[in-house]
Amino acid sequence: APSWPKLLTLKLSANNITSVLGTIDDWSSLEFLLLDYNRISYISPCVRTMSNLIVLDLENNFLLELPDSIYSLPQLSELHLKGNQLRSMPPIPANSNITQLYIGDNQLTDFSFLDASQTEELFVQSNYDPCYIRGIQGDCECVGPPFGLGTCECGEG
Repeated sequence: APSWPKLLTLKLSANNITSVLGTIDDWSSLEFLLLDYNRISYISPCVRTMSNLIVLDLENNFLLELPDSIYSLPQLSELHLKGNQLRSMPPIPANSNITQLYIGDNQLTDFSFLDASQTEELFVQSNYDPCYIRGIQGDCECVGPPFGLGTCECGEG
């Protein structure tokens, strides 16, 4: 497998890739990994070896779940997961550096994984059931899309 110890940005968008991890020996220097518009359905827990990664773009793939180790990346601040098939996500630890999280167009209904999040920008539009949000403000029943137009009535949960 190739080794690129000085590689900072790797853009492999729109290549019908089904798996990437394990094909390159040394991922440690990468800061930007762009894998959007592929066919990736699985992320190996070995993702934690990318210790310098700042941006991970996995938008528009076939992901069903994420490994907990995704949050152990010390520099990761932007995580793009829009347009996958995620039904749940592991809880974001309080020490996570993720400030931008893009999780729209998935199948999420439970957002309790955000409880400890330091997220500054959160994009959740068009999930599986956008009128039922659990975990942000208790249990909410909404008419219209949440976080925008429409109204929500929330319990204390």
